[in-house]
Amino acid sequence: MHTLEHKDGLVEIEEVECNKRIIYVKLADHEKETRKFSCMTSYPVSLIQMLLDVKGPEWLCDEIARDEERSYVQEYIAKSTFSYVDDNVFLRKDILDFGCGSGSSTMVLARLFPDARITGIDFVEKFLNVARSRAEFYNYRNVEFFCSPEPGTLPQGIRKKKYDFIFLSAVFEHLLPQERKDIMPMIWAYLKPGGILFLNETPYRYFPVESHTTGGLPLINYLPDWLTLYMSRYLSKSVPRNTTWPDLLRMGIRGGTVGEIVATLSNEKEKAHVLNPHKLGIKDQSDIWYKVAAERTLSPLKKLVITALFFCKKITFAKLTPYLSLAIQKKALDNHQA
Repeated sequence: MHTLEHKDGLVEIEEVECNKRIIYVKLADHEKETRKFSCMTSYPVSLIQMLLDVKGPEWLCDEIARDEERSYVQEYIAKSTFSYVDDNVFLRKDILDFGCGSGSSTMVLARLFPDARITGIDFVEKFLNVARSRAEFYNYRNVEFFCSPEPGTLPQGIRKKKYDFIFLSAVFEHLLPQERKDIMPMIWAYLKPGGILFLNETPYRYFPVESHTTGGLPLINYLPDWLTLYMSRYLSKSVPRNTTWPDLLRMGIRGGTVGEIVATLSNEKEKAHVLNPHKLGIKDQSDIWYKVAAERTLSPLKKLVITALFFCKKITFAKLTPYLSLAIQKKALDNHQA
């Protein structure tokens, strides 16, 4: 049994067969909730320690699950990609994983597209150190990582490169309003003509229940900013009382909409064309979330909510989903369209 100490809690690691380890998390604040108190991993203790130092005990198991649990991020990215295009289109192509953080999404992309060239970028060096250690652990040779000098710029090493595909996994919602207007066109400029930007795991701005940041407060997506801040502070266990509005925006409280995202990309020379999914039995964007949710292990209450939303869609034809999964293709405007 290994014991790792952190100022916010204790992590115990039990060795089991086949190079597997079970992690048990004990938070110092017993009233604070964590998504996962235990998990199994193939990570070595040294990598677990790195993740603990960067993410803390509260998010340790969740971060590991984002990489190793196939029904979590990998299933979401797979369905939100292969429902639009065939897997062979990624052969020997260049992929940018923008805002890769500690590399969980990049590891997923490396597994899904082993013959592609994948670049992960972020502006937090300690996150990228974890990402590099993950890639070394898996012996992935088709990935590389670069650190941006600041959030609104790209690293010097990739500024002359263009990419066939760009992925934003759980990134857009964490950009502040002005950053969205500045960063999204910048990313779009690095996409090749005909290339596709895949955006997934971004909360839908006007879904009735805000589950991403506040843990499930109803109707606050429709309230003014000041009231949303007040209710988040005093009704959500996930939001500290001293949280400011910029803090809450950075946490992802406002999500995004298709119209907002497309408006940041299209210009006088290029059109951001939103694709419709048509593979894997998926017929529209909301189907992606329903398909992924149906395959996850969820509480009876969450299953009931998902079932209710599904039948509501069937009856009313309303494509209501808590998260967006978009594929946006760059198309050149000809002279008579411009």
